[in-house]
Amino acid sequence: MNSHLYEFDAKWIIRQFGALVLFLAAGALLLRMSASILPSSRNTWDMDRTIMAHQADASVAGNNADVLLIGDSSCLMNIDASIVSEQLGVKVLNLGTVSFLNIDTFGQLLQRYFESSSKRPSAVVLVTHPDFLRRSSPSRSHVAWMEHYLAGRDDLSRKRTWKSIDQWLGAHIFQGRILKFLPRPLSVEFGHQFGFTRNLETYMHEHGGSALDPRTLDPDKLTGSREYRISSPNKKAASAFSQSIPQDVKLYVAFSPLPDGFMNPNLAEDLNQIRTEWTSVLKAERALDTLPLSMPNEHFASKTHLAPSAVKSYSSKFAESLR
Repeated sequence: MNSHLYEFDAKWIIRQFGALVLFLAAGALLLRMSASILPSSRNTWDMDRTIMAHQADASVAGNNADVLLIGDSSCLMNIDASIVSEQLGVKVLNLGTVSFLNIDTFGQLLQRYFESSSKRPSAVVLVTHPDFLRRSSPSRSHVAWMEHYLAGRDDLSRKRTWKSIDQWLGAHIFQGRILKFLPRPLSVEFGHQFGFTRNLETYMHEHGGSALDPRTLDPDKLTGSREYRISSPNKKAASAFSQSIPQDVKLYVAFSPLPDGFMNPNLAEDLNQIRTEWTSVLKAERALDTLPLSMPNEHFASKTHLAPSAVKSYSSKFAESLR
C-alpha cells in the first residue's frame, strides 16, 4: 500500500527549474565568450600550485641570473638564493619547485628560461634529494597542472565529482581567471608563517625564488627505506634534461642532506656512489661533493627539508662549494 503519491509533469518541472537552468546556461556562455579577454588562468588553490605558478612565472620574467638552481622541494626550501647571491657576488635564481614533479618538468622550466632571457647563466645546479631520484613516477595531477599552466590553458586537472558538469558550466574558467585575484589561506605551520599564498609569493620574490619550511622534525618519524638508487625513468629523462642546457652553460649536481638519525654506517658510501653515477648520467661538469650528505636532526624541518635556522649556514656552505 502506498502512503503517498506525487504527480507532476514536464510543465511543472520547467516552471520550477527553468529559470535556474537558463541562468546557469547564460553564465556558462558568458564565461566562455569572455575567456579570450579575461586575464590568463592561474588556478592556484593550494601551496603546491602557488609555488609551481610562481616559478613558472619567474622562468620568463627576464631575471638574467648568473646561476640557476633547479630541482625538487629540497632545492626550494634548503637553499636561500639571496644568501648564495650575496656571497658569490653574482645573481642567483632558484627555480626549485615541488617533489611531485619530474625531471622533464624541470627541463621545461629551464627551456622557458633560456628562450626568454637575454643573458645566459654561467651555471645550472640541479639540486635533488635522494628520495626524489628513486621515485618511479611523479604525481600525475601536479604534472598535468603544470603542463596546462605552461601552455596558458585553463586548468582541468583538479579532481571533481561532477567533472563534466563542472566544465560545461565553465567553473574552471571562473576559478582560474577571476578567483585568482583572491589570496588563499595556507594551513597549519605554513599558515602561521605566511598566512596567505600571496605572502608566500612575496617571500619567494624577495629571496630569489627560495622558500622555507617552518615545521619541526619529529625524530620518531624518521622511517622509510634506506635502499637508494636512481630509478629507470629518471635515468631516461636525464638525457633530455642535459640537452635542454646550452653547451656554454655548465651543469653541476648537488644532493640535499639527510638527518643524521636516518643514516646508517653504509648509507653515506651508497649515496656517494649514487651521486657519482647521477653526475655521469647527466654528463654534468661535476658534483658539489663538499656539501654534507647528512646533518644533525635538530637542523631539519622534515626528513627532506632543513629548518629555517639551518638554511643560512647551509646556503653559505652551498655558495662555498659552488665557488
